[in-house]
Amino acid sequence: MQVNSKQLAGTHVVTRGGQSLGKLASLDLDADTGHLVAIHVSSGIVKGLLNDELVIAWNQVMEITPEKIIVSDTAIPVGSSAVATA
Repeated sequence: MQVNSKQLAGTHVVTRGGQSLGKLASLDLDADTGHLVAIHVSSGIVKGLLNDELVIAWNQVMEITPEKIIVSDTAIPVGSSAVATA
């Protein structure tokens, strides 16, 4: 399946266990290699207002469907807003 970033923007992001993390805000791309590096997930109600953003390493992305992006349960350490990269 091939999709562009406009199609993915706003897609719900959840962990494999079903925890809702927010919506896809943007993607990080390595300009030297052309590979995706990370996704930014916004949990804010209105962009820029009450906006918390998680950065999740691309290797934590498990599956992308038209309805949601599924990330590893280990992408969000317990009690932290930091994101695991391994």
